[in-house]
Amino acid sequence: SNGDTETLTLQAVDASDPSVSDSGVAKVIVTSDRYLNMAASPAGASLSISPSVGAHQVEAGASQSISVSPAEGFEFTGWSASPDSAASIADSSSASTTVTISDNATVTANFSKIQVELTMTTNSSVGGSITPAAGTQTVNYGEATNITASPVTGFEFAGWTADPSESA
Repeated sequence: SNGDTETLTLQAVDASDPSVSDSGVAKVIVTSDRYLNMAASPAGASLSISPSVGAHQVEAGASQSISVSPAEGFEFTGWSASPDSAASIADSSSASTTVTISDNATVTANFSKIQVELTMTTNSSVGGSITPAAGTQTVNYGEATNITASPVTGFEFAGWTADPSESA
């Protein structure tokens, strides 16, 4: 019913009255099922999500386990629900928790890219320049970063090295 009001008129009869048969008796079944729509943001940031991305019929008021694992290069930042009033998330900062919904709701696992530091140095400040410039920059884990060495006249580029205590 998606929260809509439905009206049904029933007539009470005396079941012991022999003139009353049970043919044509309407059975009314009322369910409290709602739809829990699971999502991940940004798309592709989740290695696994349970229940899977998409709509799932669940009982309103019942606790539903939810869990997620981030894809490489992403970190889980929390759960959110829309509309907020339709879902109660037990621990929105935990990758494995429960949600209770009172109406149709979308529960989203939110992620951000892991940030790492790239430190650039040069052996000679007079022999040329490097791009990015010497110093520390923040870059996204797992994403390629263009680096360039531009020697000045009279110098030649000898090669790149990585600090063995750091991963390159």
